[in-house]
Amino acid sequence: MAVVRVKVEQNEAFKPLDEGRYEGFLSDPEIVPPKEEGKFPYLKFQFRTEDPTLGEKSINCIFSFSPKAVWRLIAVFETLEIPFEIEKDEETGEETVLFDPEDIAGKSVLAQLEQEAWKSTKNGKERSGIQNKVTDFYLPVG
Repeated sequence: MAVVRVKVEQNEAFKPLDEGRYEGFLSDPEIVPPKEEGKFPYLKFQFRTEDPTLGEKSINCIFSFSPKAVWRLIAVFETLEIPFEIEKDEETGEETVLFDPEDIAGKSVLAQLEQEAWKSTKNGKERSGIQNKVTDFYLPVG
């Protein structure tokens, strides 16, 4: 019988951070079109840590443009003082949020992180793990 020996190491890049508040900045904002008919586009950007002792860590942040969910995006913009306007159509009463995604890039923030379990199936194989999730943003003091 053949024996295969493989060295196992923890990949620090994928190890989740402990729950808590972290300093960092926002990067790579993009508007992602819907993948399916009837779904809404969304804003995606990265929260990246600035602490050199943690290594390079980034967490995807996603905000749907669904009319029922856009309040979360507005709350983040207000908290982080990211410029936006709400435009109201006089005929329909419909409101639209106007913003420049580039106003997000480079913004220094504090992010409250939690850990969450995930599962997925790819090519018939189930995978699972723990990942970080940003639950709140704050402006740094000072």
